Amino acid sequence: MQNPLWTLLLLAPFALLPEAPSYIAHFAAMLAMWYAATVLLLRAAGVPWGAVKTAIAGGVLVCYLPVMWSTHGQISAYHALGIALCLTWWRRAPLWAGAALALTAAKPHLGIVPSGALVLWAGLTEHRSVVVGLATTCLALLAASLGARPQWLGQWVKAVLNPPPEVVTAAPSTPQP
Repeated sequence: MQNPLWTLLLLAPFALLPEAPSYIAHFAAMLAMWYAATVLLLRAAGVPWGAVKTAIAGGVLVCYLPVMWSTHGQISAYHALGIALCLTWWRRAPLWAGAALALTAAKPHLGIVPSGALVLWAGLTEHRSVVVGLATTCLALLAASLGARPQWLGQWVKAVLNPPPEVVTAAPSTPQP
């Protein structure tokens, strides 16, 4: 598994359903997260559209085919929602803002740049409680993962450093003359 165990813990509720309804529920949940992220980001940015236009903008995004295609079997909506919640709660509830940013750890290789930028911003603007919220939540995710499967950390590091051959993309072959 190339993702950390806490990613599977986030996805565990979908595993409780039979296969077909699980796929539909996951897809719907990802689109709902994209919708919520759009609405939250527009509000956090202070866009003066009002509730109806903001809701329409969220609906347009989730109907946009590249978003729908990229949502099939993917979890990038966790990243979008985590960043949107972080920016929404930045001033009012900075600990919760940091906690929300932990959603970007669902796929750490995709979340490290936006999370790193926001952590750097928090440090430079004296919003250190955002960093505390993120660190506390990440430690809780780590503890839950270790509690569920103590050996997972070593296995995950091994899988990331030495991925199985079926995961590694083969280099294109050069045609012989």
